[in-house]
Amino acid sequence: MSRAFQAALGGVARQPPVMQRQQPQGGSLGMFSTANSMSTPYTTPVTASRQAAVAHSRPPKGESMSGFIMPSGARKKKGRKGKQAMDRDGDVVMSTAARTRTNQKGGRQGKKGSKKKKGKGSKSSSKRTAMLKSSVAAMRGRIRYNVQVLNPSKLPAETIEQFLRANCAESFHVIKCRETKNSVIFTLPSVNERAVNTFKRLNSRAMLNDQPISINVKEVEVKGSKASSFELPPELLSPRYDPASKHLNLSNFVNDPSMSAFMPADGLNSFDLANAIIDVIKANCADVVTLDLSENNIRSFESWKRLGNVAKKLKNLSLATNDIKDLSALSDLRSCRGIEVLLLLNNPCVVKYSTSRERYEKALRRYFRKLTEVDQLPVTHTSASKDAPKQSLPQQVLLAPHENNTGPPELVAGCREFLAKFFSIFDSKRDQLMHAYKEDATFQLHVPSIGHGKTSLRPYAPPKKKGRSVHTKKQGPIDIVSLLKRFPKSTHQNAAEVAVCVREATGADIKCIVSGRLQEQARDCVLQRVFRREFHLVPAEETSPAALSGWPCVIQSETLTLAHDTVPSGASAPPNSPSAPAAPAAPAAAVPDVAQKQAMVQQLAADTGMNFAFSEECLAGNNWIYDAAVANFRELQASNSLPPEAFQQ
Repeated sequence: MSRAFQAALGGVARQPPVMQRQQPQGGSLGMFSTANSMSTPYTTPVTASRQAAVAHSRPPKGESMSGFIMPSGARKKKGRKGKQAMDRDGDVVMSTAARTRTNQKGGRQGKKGSKKKKGKGSKSSSKRTAMLKSSVAAMRGRIRYNVQVLNPSKLPAETIEQFLRANCAESFHVIKCRETKNSVIFTLPSVNERAVNTFKRLNSRAMLNDQPISINVKEVEVKGSKASSFELPPELLSPRYDPASKHLNLSNFVNDPSMSAFMPADGLNSFDLANAIIDVIKANCADVVTLDLSENNIRSFESWKRLGNVAKKLKNLSLATNDIKDLSALSDLRSCRGIEVLLLLNNPCVVKYSTSRERYEKALRRYFRKLTEVDQLPVTHTSASKDAPKQSLPQQVLLAPHENNTGPPELVAGCREFLAKFFSIFDSKRDQLMHAYKEDATFQLHVPSIGHGKTSLRPYAPPKKKGRSVHTKKQGPIDIVSLLKRFPKSTHQNAAEVAVCVREATGADIKCIVSGRLQEQARDCVLQRVFRREFHLVPAEETSPAALSGWPCVIQSETLTLAHDTVPSGASAPPNSPSAPAAPAAPAAAVPDVAQKQAMVQQLAADTGMNFAFSEECLAGNNWIYDAAVANFRELQASNSLPPEAFQQ
């Protein structure tokens, strides 16, 4: 090594450390005495720090007291149960006792425990369930109260009842009373809840014959769907009913003094009272025509749902001066289908419609279709679409007669020119429709009713389609044409006979609707269909494949609606719809020459008796088709439309 290089390193070249074998205590290496053995670890020379560590009887990190270097993971560890045995390589050796304890612990964890015993939680849940059932039954008016009064003195039941009425500020109605050996039991309806609460407070406090009286109250749920919690005496309603006019006047019924013992806190909103009134109507005046429920603070008619099923002849209903906040509350009275006259004055719900009588009448007609008078004014805004007879499905698909040929004439003519080519290719080679659709075109197929049997539209539905209708969407010419190729073979109506309606024309874009009929080729018959196509047409670019293929415009979007035609095959089409598709026209014959024309004129003159001038005019008007000219002559002759000059020679 050069001196310059040594100077660069600090002046003295470094010597490699001398590895010394650490001798174990005792001086003998035993089987590790071979100098070339790699089993004995090597250590660095003993340093001052090592000597200090040995002096304090604490070996350095990674070394044992004997001088051997121990693996880093081989130090002794302590657990909760004591020390763990370790072998020389640092692996933990588990004792037999520790392994036994571990197995026992794992065994205890693996065993399935016994079923949990029911504790206080189950009892509390059953109590909550009972309370919930009780509250629901009370809300629906299915609760009665049994008030048991202990009677050790054998007092008459009338005396005890008078005592209860004298000590209770609330009026109550006793459904029935029965006496036992030492008590008297009164049954009260749920509408007398306030009186029942008073009886609970009187328990062991009130004095009868200088003795405290014991009162126990128990709730009883009324079983059965037709059972009533209490019955209203018919005598309370008979003075309010007029059999001659069939008018039941329950106006201000909540403040009737005779109803004080039966009137609940909710008044006529209560299930109990409403059902009791309906039961009385059913038994005594089911033919009621006019019902007056005004001034009764009615908020909801949920408890009056049975009214229409009982009073089926009800036509006049007064709900004035109540607390009806929204007209949706009247939805519970939909069973009253025959309501013609309705009175809702002085209700909060009427204020919302004070600026629009039309909206007010329209909202009421949702629930009462036969309304003719509302709030003493005739109904003027009727829903014509709902009252009119429902159109058949083909009539809904086809355009109305007044919609045909609507729009600028030049646009209608352009649409018919496009349809003539479109229908011709659709009925013959649908592969060539690829250029008729724009690259981002969309197509929608809508079949409102698939139907069943031979006339069903099942071939237009996907293979595994389930349901009564079809709604299919495709995008792009490839997917659209592949869908059209799966449709059955068809023959469209002549483009000059279909109904065309141009709805919108902005710039060069045209949105039009086309409807007509087509014939579908089935296996053993020809089926009649009606179609409706809604096109969005845009101009084709000059250098596009569509323009090179002869398409003046392309389809941006199309919606096809199909339905089975109800007109049988061979019958005439309905008068207000486009005519049925005619049979494919025969190819036009070649135009005859002059000699042939002269022969045809002579033949027609001989067959019809017309002169040569009219015979030639008749043939020319029918494109020199002899059979068509003869048919035209027969038609004019039957209607006496031929002038006498036609037969003058």
